[in-house]
Amino acid sequence: MLGHGLWTRIFGGDRGVVGRRVSLNGESYEVVGVMPAGFEDPWNQGTELWAPIALNPALFVPGNFTSEYLSLTARLKPGITVEQVSRDMTRFAEQLKKDFPSQFPRDWTLHTRSMAEVKTGRIRDALLVLLGAVGFVLLIACANVANLMLARAAARQREVAIRTALGANRWALVRQLMVESVILAVGGGALGLLLAYVSVRLLVAINPSNIPALPSWESTSGSSRSLPLSRSRRG
Repeated sequence: MLGHGLWTRIFGGDRGVVGRRVSLNGESYEVVGVMPAGFEDPWNQGTELWAPIALNPALFVPGNFTSEYLSLTARLKPGITVEQVSRDMTRFAEQLKKDFPSQFPRDWTLHTRSMAEVKTGRIRDALLVLLGAVGFVLLIACANVANLMLARAAARQREVAIRTALGANRWALVRQLMVESVILAVGGGALGLLLAYVSVRLLVAINPSNIPALPSWESTSGSSRSLPLSRSRRG
């Protein structure tokens, strides 16, 4: 299976690549498909080629049951929730320990997590704290702008009095102030959106490894759901 970037760079986006045989480490493999643009391996970001894995039968003999080193990903059937799968995998782990009591430690089990939890679990708390801090900064900025607007309005009392003496009604004065405020808000919002766009582009260019899903931040996610199944001990 070829990644979209590898398919574009090496094969020039040739749609006839499916079925062609390529050589990897001296072995011949048949290309069976190309992943869509924006897809990233949830376990190894930057991977652009996938090949079938050949497992040694010796890995499945008694005594090696808990020698886990692979991360598995499964797709949920429609109508099935992560909680249901988690309960089923826990029951399966308990049954294995009953069938092979000498092969599985008492604290061994099977954990199920959603892909969203896997991708954001490490930095979720930090992102929430950052979101809260940004919210407070925004509130402070809004309060400062409101104070500046009030101070400006107070400084224009003479102007308002002159306009009132010349025949301007209350609605005309309010309308002028509202138009000025809307122009200021629209201009500030447009500038903020531009800065946000440039900042996100810059962050994607830097591509820090501790922030998940950056390469596909623009891509449209599909409707399918998937989750990884990992074996571990309770700690």
